Amino acid sequence: MLRFRFSNAPFFTFNNPIYVKYVAEYQGDIVSEAPLGLEKEMYITVINDKYVIITKRFESVMEDRLTLANNPFPSVVYIAKYCIYCTLDIIDFNEKVSINPLEAANINDVASNESISLSGKGTVVGIIDTGIDYTNREFQTSDGNTRILRIWDQSLPRETTTTGQDSISWGTEYTNEDINKALAAQRAGQDPYSIVASKDDIGHGTAMAGVIGASGFDPEIKGAAPQCEFVVVKLGRDLVSERLTETKELYDMASIMSAINYILDFALSENKPTVIYMPLGTTLGNHRFNGILESYIDDVCSNVGVSVVNSSGDEGEGRNHAFSILEGNGDLKETQLYVDSQKFLMLDLWTLKPNKVSISIISPTGESSGTIPALFKQQDVSKFVIEETEVLIQYYLPEDLSGDELISVYFAGLKPGIWKIRVYGNYVLDGRYDIWMFSRKMLKGATSLTSPCTCGTITNPSTSRYSLTISNYNQNNITVYPKSGLATTSIQAFEIDVAAGGVDVKCIFLNNGRVYITGTSVSAAVAAGAALLLFEWGIVKGNDPYMYSNTLKSYILRGTYRRKNDIYPNIEWGYGILDLLGVFTNL
Repeated sequence: MLRFRFSNAPFFTFNNPIYVKYVAEYQGDIVSEAPLGLEKEMYITVINDKYVIITKRFESVMEDRLTLANNPFPSVVYIAKYCIYCTLDIIDFNEKVSINPLEAANINDVASNESISLSGKGTVVGIIDTGIDYTNREFQTSDGNTRILRIWDQSLPRETTTTGQDSISWGTEYTNEDINKALAAQRAGQDPYSIVASKDDIGHGTAMAGVIGASGFDPEIKGAAPQCEFVVVKLGRDLVSERLTETKELYDMASIMSAINYILDFALSENKPTVIYMPLGTTLGNHRFNGILESYIDDVCSNVGVSVVNSSGDEGEGRNHAFSILEGNGDLKETQLYVDSQKFLMLDLWTLKPNKVSISIISPTGESSGTIPALFKQQDVSKFVIEETEVLIQYYLPEDLSGDELISVYFAGLKPGIWKIRVYGNYVLDGRYDIWMFSRKMLKGATSLTSPCTCGTITNPSTSRYSLTISNYNQNNITVYPKSGLATTSIQAFEIDVAAGGVDVKCIFLNNGRVYITGTSVSAAVAAGAALLLFEWGIVKGNDPYMYSNTLKSYILRGTYRRKNDIYPNIEWGYGILDLLGVFTNL
C-alpha cells in the first residue's frame, strides 16, 4: 500500500481557502500522468493504489465542477462529488447529574470481572477529529510516558517537523518519541509545544479520546479502554467551505480518507488490532452504502483486526431531509424550502434507478428557472433577476458509482422567502425521491425544508455496510435522543447497528477542565471503547484471533439489550442497546 509517497501539490495548496481537494479513483500509472494537470493548475496526491486526491484552484460557486469530462488524467475513472463533513455535539460547562454511559453499557462490569479482566491493552484506537491534548495526564502511563504512538496534524505546515516525512504529504507527523521528549520538556518547566506543536484548539477530539481511553487518574472520567494506545489525526479544516457557508469546523472527504488510510497503514505495519473512530458526517450523498467513502471504509474493514466506528449523526431534528413519491410518468410534486439568512446552499435530490426525473426552481417572487431536462451530463445556471440569486442545477444521469439519478443544486446569493423545488416524473417505477441539504450546523436561522422527514437523517459515511454505526439514546431514562440521526426504513439492515448512551456525559476538556457533552459522537466513543475490549479479548488474548469487523459486529448485535414492545431492528435503536456483558453472556 502506498503511503503518500507521491505528491506534486505545493505545500501552500493545503489548508488554503482558494484550493479544493477532490477524491478520485484511478486505474493505471497516475504518477506518470501528474504533469498533465499542471497547465490547469491541478495537482495529485496519491492516497493508495486505488485513490488519489486532485487539488485544484477554486474559482467560484458557479464554476464547472471537476468531472471526468474536464479532468486531465486518463487513469482517473471516477471523481467523487464534493461533500462537507462536520460534528454537531452539544458542549455544556454546567455540572450535570447523569449516569455514566460506560456503566449503562456494562463496560465497567466486564472490564473489572476477574475471569475476563479487559483494559484495551495491546489495542490501538485511531482517532480522526480535532486533535488531542497530548499533555493531559489521562493519555499517559503511570510513569509519565505517553500512550500516543503517532499524531498527524494536517493543519500544521509540513516544514515544522523533522521526523516521519515519507508517510505524509502535508501537515506534520509526530512520533511517540517526539511526544515523550515534549512531555519531558514540560516536566522540566520548558514549552512542550516547541517540540510537538500540535494542539487541540477545539477540545472535541480530546474529550472523545478520554471517553474511549482515559487512564483513570480521575476515576470519574476513566475511559472504556484505559490501557489502549492512540494514533491521532487532527484534520485540516475545509477553508473553502467555511468561507462559503460562514461556518467553522468543516472538513472535506480528501482529508478524512487520507486520515483513515494513514491509520490503516499504521495498523497493518505494526500488526495491532485497531479501531478507527470517526465522529464526522455529511447529510449529502444517497445514503445507500455505496458512496466512495463508504466503499473505502468497507475495504478497510475487510482487514483482520481493523474496524471503523461511526456515529449516526445529530440531524434527527435538522429539518434538512424530505421525500415524496411520484405516482407515475408526468406526475409533479413540489417541495418547499424556507430560506432565512442563508446566502449559500447545496442540496442533493436522489432517485433510485431506473426512475428518471427533472426539476425546476421557483423563487419567492414566482420567477422560474423553467424545467431543466434530465439529460446525460446536463448542467444549467439560472439567474433570478429580482432575488439576485444564481442557481446551478447539475444532473448526474446516472451517477457513476450507484447508477441512480442525482441532481445537485447550488444556490449563491440566496434571498429570504419560500423557494420551491418542483419535481417532474419523466420515467417512474417506484417514484420515490429524497432531498438532503446542508447539516443543521451550516443552516442559518430557520432555514429548513417545510415538510421534513426524520427517517433517513443518518449521516454518511455511517451507511457503510461493514463499519459499526451507533445512534444515541438517553441513558438516564432509556429513551431515544431526539436529535440522533435515524435510518432509512427501506434499507435499515445496513445502517444503524446499536444505540449507546450519549447524554450529558462528563468528559475531559482543554486545560485539564471538565465538560458535559451530548451527541452521537459520545455514543460512538463508548462503542469504540467496547470494540477495543472485544479485540483485546479476541485477538490479543487469543480467544478469536481472526476477528474481522463483521465478526465484532455480530458479537455486539447478539449481546444487545432490547426494550419490551419494540420491534428490532428499527430505525432508531438498530438491533438494540449496547451491552458488553450481554456479549459475553451470549458467547
